[in-house]
Amino acid sequence: MFWRIPAGRPLGLHWDANGNLLIADTEKGLLRVSPEGGVETLTASCGGRPLVFTDDLETTSDGRIWFTDASIRFKRAHWKMDIIENRGNGRLCVYDPKDGSTLQYRDAMYFANGVAIDPDEQFVLVNETSRYRVRRIWIAGPQQGESDIFIGNLPGFPDGISTGTDGVFWIAMASPRNAILDATSSWPRVRAMILRLPEFVVPKPESTARVIGVNRDGQVVADLFDPTGHPISMVTSVQERNGKLYLGSLTDTAWGWIPRPTTRKETH
Repeated sequence: MFWRIPAGRPLGLHWDANGNLLIADTEKGLLRVSPEGGVETLTASCGGRPLVFTDDLETTSDGRIWFTDASIRFKRAHWKMDIIENRGNGRLCVYDPKDGSTLQYRDAMYFANGVAIDPDEQFVLVNETSRYRVRRIWIAGPQQGESDIFIGNLPGFPDGISTGTDGVFWIAMASPRNAILDATSSWPRVRAMILRLPEFVVPKPESTARVIGVNRDGQVVADLFDPTGHPISMVTSVQERNGKLYLGSLTDTAWGWIPRPTTRKETH
């Protein structure tokens, strides 16, 4: 099956319970495509503010759609500027199909990127790419409304994240950490100067491939790394299905897969 979405840029994809394809379109907002191919815009705003960089999405069993607006300041064409600026321009939003409302659930996030839902639907995980970490936002239970760092100090820029089997979350690491950006993390004026440099001087992603598996307690249970970035590099999405990890890339024109590894917890 193939659909053509006019003048859009789909990033996140997810099927809903009725067989519709939900799309986080960075230019159009949150879209729904029927099995017949009809396209509907569910929302182009969040909390009364226009969406700027709709990035990824997931659903909970009640039909709500949790999605990220990576930056309220920079559009997709200037995503590097948001990473370098390293300010809390991102947010997590939730669309409720029952009344068509879109709530801003959490703001002040650092390039709010991939989204994953806890299997028990107690929390949502969101990659904060420019801070090398994953934030946990509680959506049910006694901690509802609170948030904390699920895992931090990652070895690179986390992009996509997904829920796998046996309580493992898979994180796609788009690129290793950058020494210049690390050294200037506490110097916003220096970061501002970097933004004014010619494009060929500005730090760029490296051509490597890495996927990390993390359990529900935020502990690393698998770390798959290919420093050559061949045959696939800059992995920005990872999905587990039928014993395989399917990998997508921002820069390559093909996707790949690898066998799902036995995680450390499963070896005991």
